[in-house]
Amino acid sequence: MRRLLLGLIVLLLASGGASADEDWRRLCTLGGVADRDGRIAIAPQASASTISSVLPDGGLVPFSIERRFEADLAYFALVGRLGDTPGLHGNRVPAGAREAPVLHARATEDSQRTELRIRLPRVETFALWPAHRVIIMVCRPNRGAIEAVGAIDVPIAGYGTAVVGALALVALVLIATAAVRRRMSPGLSVARSLDPLVIAQDGLGYGSISRLQVFFFSLIVFGLLTYIALRTGVVAAISGDVLILMGIAAVGTAGAALVGNTGPVATRTAETERTPADSGSGSGSLAPETRIFLAATGLVPLDRVAQWRDLFVARGEIDIFRVQAVVFSIFVGGTLVISGLEQLAAYEIPPTVLGLLGLSQASYVGGKIVFRRPGDIAELDSAAATARAALAAIAAGDTSAPMLDQARIALGQLRRALALLLEEAVPQARMEALIAAAARQGRQ
Repeated sequence: MRRLLLGLIVLLLASGGASADEDWRRLCTLGGVADRDGRIAIAPQASASTISSVLPDGGLVPFSIERRFEADLAYFALVGRLGDTPGLHGNRVPAGAREAPVLHARATEDSQRTELRIRLPRVETFALWPAHRVIIMVCRPNRGAIEAVGAIDVPIAGYGTAVVGALALVALVLIATAAVRRRMSPGLSVARSLDPLVIAQDGLGYGSISRLQVFFFSLIVFGLLTYIALRTGVVAAISGDVLILMGIAAVGTAGAALVGNTGPVATRTAETERTPADSGSGSGSLAPETRIFLAATGLVPLDRVAQWRDLFVARGEIDIFRVQAVVFSIFVGGTLVISGLEQLAAYEIPPTVLGLLGLSQASYVGGKIVFRRPGDIAELDSAAATARAALAAIAAGDTSAPMLDQARIALGQLRRALALLLEEAVPQARMEALIAAAARQGRQ
């Protein structure tokens, strides 16, 4: 036996590719890590523990073993899936167990245990939390033997399984909200109902940056929390910066709603009905006949579906405030996904970036305030009443040039009033089409 040991030492020393740590491991296992039944041999048993009930694969995970830390000891570990060896129990080594790197061994506070970190292998299966056995061995190199061994059985979560599971749950939320949207708009196709912009659209069917931001960040945070829960078995804490981010999006939504997101509040609800006599009185809602007229002429279509251009275009031109809000939202959302995969609780957004995001929200809401006036709704009521009367006169048979000019002027005023409230310029051709349709009706 001594000759065999001496020969092996000479062979190891002659091997230029073998490190000192590898020599220690081979010497420690020379007597046999496992006997014929797969049990750890020639070593006293010690308790082993870890930080969580579920561990992430590929991660550098803290473990501890009941053995006083000594600087001249060597530590190494074997990790194997229990499912590969049915009926495995006790301190048996699973079939196919592989050595895992052990790093950062140090003493714990009670000085009777040694804490170390083990790089767990990747789980090459989509099974949810397959059970693995982690075997920690303590070796004294100058004796060439294992002095202590600890075994612990833990589930190890695969990266692929966690990603697929998180994406599946996010998709489930998306499908559920899309189903609600489709019930609200029966004519909507399945593909369009799954569009996040359509899900977050306002009651007029216009895309809303602020509503989309809340939906966008909520899905990201929910997906990250699900991913971390599947990887570690615990609900992760959320950093204060993430809460600030969600708060900025919520404040932007509330501010846009107060100003009037993409259309007058009265076109979205009938809770503040008023009589024709109230028109022009400065009330915050449109007259019922104005809403009926706008819907009947198609100037405010009831079945409109949000378009992505709604995020960038307002009043017939590119709105820089909107572009700024979209760009910074995409940037922050991307960094949140990348950083949150590792540690959501430690995710930090630089104060300058938070300031830029808050500034973009303030600019977006402020841009709406700039183009809002207290008398806008009263002006729209008045313009709609004038246009409605002119079109009615033409439809009754008065197709004289003065009446046609009066109709064009009234519809022009209505077009400008709609552009201020809807933040979308109604094409002039649509106004001309209304006059032409009324004239045809008058000639019949």
